Amino acid sequence: MSRFSPIAAFMLACGLGCAGGANGAEITGKARVVAGDRLEIGGTVVQLFGLDAPEPDQVCLRDGRRWDCGFAATAALAFRTAGQWLSCVPLEADPARTPLAVCSMGGDGGPAVNGWMVEAGWGVADRPPLFAEQEAAARAAGRGIWGGEFVLPADWRRGQRLAIETAPGAASQLCSIKGSVGEDGERTYHLPGGAFYPAATVDPARGGRWFCSEAEAQAAGWRRSER
Repeated sequence: MSRFSPIAAFMLACGLGCAGGANGAEITGKARVVAGDRLEIGGTVVQLFGLDAPEPDQVCLRDGRRWDCGFAATAALAFRTAGQWLSCVPLEADPARTPLAVCSMGGDGGPAVNGWMVEAGWGVADRPPLFAEQEAAARAAGRGIWGGEFVLPADWRRGQRLAIETAPGAASQLCSIKGSVGEDGERTYHLPGGAFYPAATVDPARGGRWFCSEAEAQAAGWRRSER
């Protein structure tokens, strides 16, 4: 895949009217992945500029079957950045907002995470022409989410869903059992309707995942929530 210079991305972004320019302090360190387009470095969450990735619990359709594309996108970013020292250049410094940033691995000048996610097919380019070529390559090759049908992440956040998600019995088809990992590493699954289900989080970066049945969760070594 091609290397897209973080500096070039930044210059193009500012040319497209980024708010405030690079007047925020550079954020560096190893990252914890929050979602396919969000990272946490040293307690600061940054949004990867120029792409929109499926939300962690978003599902897509491929070969007529649903699959956890949001989980896959989050896992891909976690795998790509694992153990890497990242350098993120904020495009705005408003402390009240999540910083939009161009992030590179191995320090400034290294390969850009933003462009890699788009070219790998794990996000759509939402600031064209930035990353438009990477998106076209992913689409042509059927990589990631382009290998099937999906709702644009922005539309999904507004409530739009695939037909399979709204069909009768969709809950059972959509693998709605939450597998969460506690601070102590304990793996617990939560059933819809359970007392702890609404608050339970599925964090792929910590090893969380969705299950289609209790048998699947138990076979994977997870314990049922007491409530």
